[in-house]
Amino acid sequence: MTKIPLVLQKIKQLSKFASDTFFPNDIKCIVCDYELKYDNKYGLCDKCVLPHNSNFCKICGSNINGIVDICQFCKREEFDFEFARSPLVYQDAVKDLIRGYKFGHKAYLAPFFAQFLIKCYIENNLQVDFVTFVPIHISKLKTRGYNQSQLVAQNFVDFLKLELVDCFIKAVQHNDTARLNRKQRFELLKGVMHLKMDIIPYIENKSILIIDDVFTTGATVGQLSKILKSAGALKVYVLTIASGHAWIK
Repeated sequence: MTKIPLVLQKIKQLSKFASDTFFPNDIKCIVCDYELKYDNKYGLCDKCVLPHNSNFCKICGSNINGIVDICQFCKREEFDFEFARSPLVYQDAVKDLIRGYKFGHKAYLAPFFAQFLIKCYIENNLQVDFVTFVPIHISKLKTRGYNQSQLVAQNFVDFLKLELVDCFIKAVQHNDTARLNRKQRFELLKGVMHLKMDIIPYIENKSILIIDDVFTTGATVGQLSKILKSAGALKVYVLTIASGHAWIK
């Protein structure tokens, strides 16, 4: 058998390294599966554009059609968080991606979602003492294999070098809540989520960020914010991957 000269082996290795680095295989657009010529932090090809939440309520962050600063709901009601923000609108490809992430075992989407939240965090000049996330019931965790909000939050804090604290326990699992309005969801969530006992002394005078997947009525993050404020939190902020339209509430 003819041996390949050492210099040719090195050239071949360098060529493969360059090819893998600049033209990697199996990197596909998260929306259309088109093979990407290079890796990017959002996982999108040049043709796929996600609906960005550029016109939103300054309090709840929900998408608004119009030129008002505050949605009709936030003019009537109050949340316990300072404000919520979502980089994307929960429609079209975003809705499909999040549903696949939550129900289709597509955990690999977490780092891409985290990148959108990181950009949103920086743009809003947020500074917090630590980050937490919306809990899920143990039965759902066993079925799904991961808490979708926790997984995004972990990627988020790893990049920004922030602390992630597991604050909450969800004691009861309710099904079929998608069609409930905010008032009904708030009633359903009473007594469902609690602070972990060992976390309570850690809350006082802290600025805290809650991360979740989707902001719809705001009932869940609103309830968690209320719990944190009652425990002495100084400020609470919310970031979600996407939010619905303000009129949905």
